[in-house]
Amino acid sequence: MPPIVLFYQGNLDLLNAPQLLSIVGSRRSNAYAETALNTILPKITENGLVVVSGLAAGVDSLSHQFALRNHGHTIGVIATGLNLSYPASSQKLQQYMAQHELVLSEYPLDAVGKRYHFVERNRIIAGLSQATLVVQAQEKKWQSDHG
Repeated sequence: MPPIVLFYQGNLDLLNAPQLLSIVGSRRSNAYAETALNTILPKITENGLVVVSGLAAGVDSLSHQFALRNHGHTIGVIATGLNLSYPASSQKLQQYMAQHELVLSEYPLDAVGKRYHFVERNRIIAGLSQATLVVQAQEKKWQSDHG
């Protein structure tokens, strides 16, 4: 279900770009993620695609930073109110993007991030984009019901 309202800071015209690509991955990225983004993002930004991600630690923040370094545009979708930054390590990047790029949230000012907000944020990231690039995912161990 789409959000009832989206709050924004920045350049709303970025939503009118012909192609938006979401980039997601592990919050605990490593050198592989950096190498992959450094290899892929120059071509993505060169072709005018706008990067959409979640301003989280790891691949999300790296995606925004690499897009900017390669003279591209980027949209951050956050799971808090626009006046808050989570994680705190993304605060400067979020402030820069709010002035020069675009930051979106479906939550009002002062809303702190709750666990379910991040799932809700992800549906917006996916909904804005024509495609999603998973750069690095964290392996999860699971057990079947049968042992």
